[in-house]
Amino acid sequence: MRFLYFDCFAGISGHMLLAALCDLGIDQNIITGLPHRMKMDDLDAVLITRECHALRGLELQFPNANGTGQRTLSDVTRIIDAADLSDPVKKAAGRTYRLLALAEARVHNSTPELVKFHEVGYDQAIAGVTGFFAAMEALGWPKAYSSSLVLGNGLTHAAHGVIPLPGPAVMEILKGKPVRFIDLEGETVTPTGAALLAGFADFGPCPEMIVSAVGYGVGAKQSLDRPNMVRVIMGEGRE
Repeated sequence: MRFLYFDCFAGISGHMLLAALCDLGIDQNIITGLPHRMKMDDLDAVLITRECHALRGLELQFPNANGTGQRTLSDVTRIIDAADLSDPVKKAAGRTYRLLALAEARVHNSTPELVKFHEVGYDQAIAGVTGFFAAMEALGWPKAYSSSLVLGNGLTHAAHGVIPLPGPAVMEILKGKPVRFIDLEGETVTPTGAALLAGFADFGPCPEMIVSAVGYGVGAKQSLDRPNMVRVIMGEGRE
């Protein structure tokens, strides 16, 4: 049986997780061609080799991303359902956005149907979430596990005003999941990163396996005390 283990020693975002999967060796055209298959022809997806604290990895960028507008869950679902992708990929992406909508509804005293997505509703975020599952499909839908998640602290400006870190939606999504706070001011776990792992991976120790590949996904922000990367380990073993 094929396993994946997400080693989240610094933090996670949806783009970091997807970049790490690409670094395992899948055909990168699956991701760079994703905007066209999702009818986002004004969007480009680029994978760049980067060094972070002297470690090499891949960073996923959307250089001409347009971060405007607000979308509801039904808006995002229509975009995903219209994509030229398999049903399992579209259903998994839809479940992730449902999880995001439930968290936002709880935080803002609303309903999942009425929630307005801000950053997580942009084209690049939808492509990143959907691309995560396109990569999982390319890997044969391995069984996924994750380490505990490290959380920073402080305040940040969001569409609704000043909010505490970790973001309230992130904390809703991570209920029942193992986390640990570190002495670092800033966001370490994004809503899409939290939703992808909370909805798809089991949290716990790395299973026994024969390692076949290791991938590193690099985040856009730089940190002085640790590499802003997520590591994914792939191997074969018995459940």
